[in-house]
Amino acid sequence: MKKLFFAAVFTSAIVFSSCSDNAADEKTNDSTDLEVLTTLGGSNIPTNMSSGINFTDENGKRQGKWVIYGKMSGDAAFNPTAKFEEGEYKDGLKEGEWTEYKPDGTVKRKVNLSGGKEVK
Repeated sequence: MKKLFFAAVFTSAIVFSSCSDNAADEKTNDSTDLEVLTTLGGSNIPTNMSSGINFTDENGKRQGKWVIYGKMSGDAAFNPTAKFEEGEYKDGLKEGEWTEYKPDGTVKRKVNLSGGKEVK
C-alpha cells in the first residue's frame, strides 16, 4: 500500500509539472498532450488524463476513477502496462465496485467497497 501511495504522489508531481503555465485551471489535472504516465521505475503506464482518470487532489488523496496497472501494483506476475484493478476512490479510499484482474487480463473478481472496506 505504501508503494501505491508513493506512486500516486510521484505521479501527481509529474502531471502537475507537465501542465502549461497558461492552463485555465491547474487543479483539473487535465493535460491533452500527456498520453503516458511515468511512474516509479521509469515505466510508462497508459492513462487518459483528459477524462480525469487517476486524479490525485491537492491534498494527495485519490479521487474518482482509477486504473491500477501492473507496475503500480508491485506484483511481478503482471506486465507493467496490464490492468491490475480498477474502480473509484473517494477521499483516498476505495468506494463502490472494484474489478480485480488476473495477469492474463481476465477478471479475477468484482468486489463492493465502502470506505476502503469490503461490503458483503
